[in-house]
Amino acid sequence: MRADRGPAFGCSVHMVGSIWIVSLGAMMLSGFISAVPAQSDPASIAQQARQAMAERRFADAAESYARLADSYPAEPSLQATLGMALHLSALDREAMGPLRQAASTMPSSCPAHFFLGVSLTRLGEFAEAIEPLRRAASLDPRRPCARSMLGDALEAVGEFPDAADAWRALGSLDASNPYAYAGLVRCHGRLAALATEMLKRRDPESAYVFRLLAHSSLASAQYPSAPYLFCEALVREPNVRTVHEAVAKLYRKSGYDDWAAVELERAASLPRTDRSLVQTAECAFAAGHFESIAGFAPSWPSDRLFWSVRANGQGHRRILRQSQSPRCVGRSTHPRSCHPLLPRAIL
Repeated sequence: MRADRGPAFGCSVHMVGSIWIVSLGAMMLSGFISAVPAQSDPASIAQQARQAMAERRFADAAESYARLADSYPAEPSLQATLGMALHLSALDREAMGPLRQAASTMPSSCPAHFFLGVSLTRLGEFAEAIEPLRRAASLDPRRPCARSMLGDALEAVGEFPDAADAWRALGSLDASNPYAYAGLVRCHGRLAALATEMLKRRDPESAYVFRLLAHSSLASAQYPSAPYLFCEALVREPNVRTVHEAVAKLYRKSGYDDWAAVELERAASLPRTDRSLVQTAECAFAAGHFESIAGFAPSWPSDRLFWSVRANGQGHRRILRQSQSPRCVGRSTHPRSCHPLLPRAIL
């Protein structure tokens, strides 16, 4: 787990584990404890384990649950509680066996899948952690911890579109959750960087590259170079209405009203993008459907890569606006401080 994200990215795994083990553990154990001989005194051992959990003595709790699990190896609930206690004792590798058995024999147990995924994440096994975390999130969709852990695991293996979906799902549970905003900003940044790098490598002299460079100049307040870069884009692809409009706006801002009028006349002679259409990435962008085109695939053509970069830029802006709403004030993590430097072209 990355050190800059905090424990469980906004949720305390220790707290969740204590609650789950004390409450769910009691329910899972009660059914079979009454059926075993009194001389083995499993109820007393189970009480000791629950008390240790309540007092955050996780190693003692794990020892008590291990004694019960050794006596009743076929009882999956004991494997689950033992695995959770081992995880909370920072013994994630030792927790693997009990948690895998519990997740296999109790496919509807959210705690078993969740703690299996968390332990795999702490061991650096992000790819293997994705499935149990997905399962935990689907079993208990209202609990945010599984969503945040899933988002981190997906990011770690480079599955940024799926990671963005996980962060959006977390944000839908809590619209003021700063970890959801920070995760989305990171994903938009990585997707834009990947698309930009691929576009420059594959088609370095294309109109799309010059348009991205022009937008980058505007974002960096390098206004004198932007008209030149837009014009270079128009040399390669002259019939783009939005580029003519952008050049006209820059000319007017610089006091060249005559040149601006020429560009506006050229723009007026070209068709507008039909925003009601979504068959192309450009139409989806014009309609504001940024999420639908903000992914990345190396096989995409140059135009698709270009609109992916632009869509991720718009997504980035939207997230920052939302994160600055009053309901986010005072939360511990602001997305502006939680992402790597984004490509200027997307801002």
